[in-house]
Amino acid sequence: MSSLQTRVISALLAVGLMGLSFWALGSTAVYVLIYFAISLCQWEYAQLCLPKARNTLKYGFLVISQYYLLQSLPIAVLSELSPMKLGVQYFIFICFFGILSDKEDINEIRNDIFASCFGYIYLSVIPGLLILTLTANPRQLVELFFFLLLTVFAGDVFAYFSGLWLGNKKILPSISPKKTVVGCIGGLMGSVALGSIYAHYLLRNTNPWAIAGCCLVIGLYAQTGDFLESLLKRLAGKKDSGKILPGHGGFLDRLDGVLFAIPALYWFFY
Repeated sequence: MSSLQTRVISALLAVGLMGLSFWALGSTAVYVLIYFAISLCQWEYAQLCLPKARNTLKYGFLVISQYYLLQSLPIAVLSELSPMKLGVQYFIFICFFGILSDKEDINEIRNDIFASCFGYIYLSVIPGLLILTLTANPRQLVELFFFLLLTVFAGDVFAYFSGLWLGNKKILPSISPKKTVVGCIGGLMGSVALGSIYAHYLLRNTNPWAIAGCCLVIGLYAQTGDFLESLLKRLAGKKDSGKILPGHGGFLDRLDGVLFAIPALYWFFY
């Protein structure tokens, strides 16, 4: 079985599981899917970027990140601790255990502190923006969720095939050897085209030019997230962030673009 066939089968199975979730839970499935997907991304990130960190630091990152994610959910009642206060406490926590680590190399301590703080923003604060945006639009919560996914994944598909058929000039070979200039342009065109068509028929009270701009920004941000995750994997010396999705790698491999595109959705719809 070819790599493309494996990717297609995995994607179809994922779509089937999402459909089953919505059939069983209704719109609440959006929050359930976000929670479990981001939780897996947090775990993969810890293994990818904090492989040699002290367990106190690694599992502290996971616990605090989980706390923030749970607090962001509208169905959760945890405490009145604000995100800002939680972020400051987390920063002090990371610095404390990073400095007390038994590593002799000061660069490794610095890298662990940076990776932990970056991961907190990347995989807790940014997903929290998605939850805020969806909660602020209850009448089109499901539609906005799929608008984000469709716009990002349309860019992925168009980038893949346009790069495969027409691409020859690499854009950043030192970070992502397979990505081409034509592929990136084709990906942006796919995001704008399919995202705009979807919004025209399924989103309420939208300006077509504003939506086209939103789709373009989502596409740009998604590609940035894709390149960043490629850089993280290259620095870690790994091909994929995980193996849970055959043909795709891990959840972080599949959702890197979605994560970076969330702020664009937040700015346009919150």
